[in-house]
Amino acid sequence: MRTIAALFMALLFAPAAMAQTLAERGTLLDHLAGRWVMTGTIAGEEITHDLTAAWVLGGHYLYFHEIARERNENGDPAYESMVYFGWDEAGERLVCMWLDVTGGGGLVPDGFGYGKPEADRIAFVWGERADSQIHNTFTYQREQDQWAWQIDNVRQGQPSNFARVVLSRRTILILQADGAVKAQPAR
Repeated sequence: MRTIAALFMALLFAPAAMAQTLAERGTLLDHLAGRWVMTGTIAGEEITHDLTAAWVLGGHYLYFHEIARERNENGDPAYESMVYFGWDEAGERLVCMWLDVTGGGGLVPDGFGYGKPEADRIAFVWGERADSQIHNTFTYQREQDQWAWQIDNVRQGQPSNFARVVLSRRTILILQADGAVKAQPAR
């Protein structure tokens, strides 16, 4: 009887155990893993943020932590987010959960963005209602090994610029034995 129960349990959980991880899919998000400096304009303000992205939880999710260098009146970072990307098998698309300090609305249906990778871009859309959405288009610029994000608030079908930012890969400086300094991407 134990053998039958063990076999039943193995068959029950086999599909989940054999599911291909997002990291194994070879998506455009592979290029986002690493350390970045984000510069540009958000809500009309010039910003500089640091962002670190890594594969987590067995490669099923790409996680990034974004933190502003700018400080608020309390001395805390003016902005901070923790973002997870996963794969929606049924919809054959990426799903993104964006949690940040602007409010606690990240764990509601409109708190999830969805996008299908196309060539070097992923156009994520947050909000099921057509009258109120957020569009965030991630474009990977291969030649420069950097990302450009274009974020628009869309109301009644009309987009308005919220953010235009670029993520440049952070570099570390290495002092070589001959005294020369070499720049190397921080991964």
